[in-house]
Amino acid sequence: MNLPMKILVISSLFPYPPIQGKAQVRTFSFLKHLNTNYDITLVTQESEQVLEEDIDALQAQIDNCRIFPKITHPENNKGFLETAKKLGVFVQQGTPPGVRSNYSQAIQEWVDKAIASEKFDLLLCEGSANEIYVRPEWQQKIPMVIDIHRSVYGIYKHQIETNANDSGFREQLSLPILRRYEKQYCHKFAAVIVANQTEQKILKNLKLEVPITLIPNGLNLSVFPKRPSNQSGHRITFVGTMDKPANIDAARFFSLDVFPKIRQRYPDATLDIVGSRPVPEVLE
Repeated sequence: MNLPMKILVISSLFPYPPIQGKAQVRTFSFLKHLNTNYDITLVTQESEQVLEEDIDALQAQIDNCRIFPKITHPENNKGFLETAKKLGVFVQQGTPPGVRSNYSQAIQEWVDKAIASEKFDLLLCEGSANEIYVRPEWQQKIPMVIDIHRSVYGIYKHQIETNANDSGFREQLSLPILRRYEKQYCHKFAAVIVANQTEQKILKNLKLEVPITLIPNGLNLSVFPKRPSNQSGHRITFVGTMDKPANIDAARFFSLDVFPKIRQRYPDATLDIVGSRPVPEVLE
């Protein structure tokens, strides 16, 4: 009898409940699917929002969970000197401040021991920020795969091209460093997974020497079955986290440019924008 493959999954994002953004939904759905056929061990961090019942619910889905406390940092001065200091460290080390700020030495030590034990057949990183725990020399010990939800380089590039960020000089300086960072960490892995064609195109333009596989987010048809008829009129719901530049742009474009044309054809059409942390540009 063949034993199921043992997969070690690293996700600093606590994946339950899967209602706080597409990264969380994707991670949980991915884990739930893999757990049906493979022996999954999840290493994750709990955040301030995680409740005891959330931990119990996740452990009911994934038997082997190693949950570490979230790293907390003292409030830093967010003035010019602190920003310049972070930028200087970024330029010198090449790892984005957001990746370093969530780094847990306890997780690193646990993962180091897990890889040394040779008990696992595959290492999966859920989200690019978790690459910080992966040592390049592990390539000789275990196959490693990373699921990139969003390209860090692609995010900054989009912000510059759309003028979505006021820190123009900082972003211009960061962009080539982020390009190098993303290319370097991807080469630690045997394969890269992406969620959409946009991310796939961005990473292919980096001329990576590893395969890039597209596994798009799906729709749970047991929760959202196909309706035989439209019984609720012409009601549109736009869902997304409403403080992210891409979602802000999309919500405004759909509301101001697309929806009026829909109303011309369907006068009874309504539009609901649903999402956390809406900014004034969305509320107006």
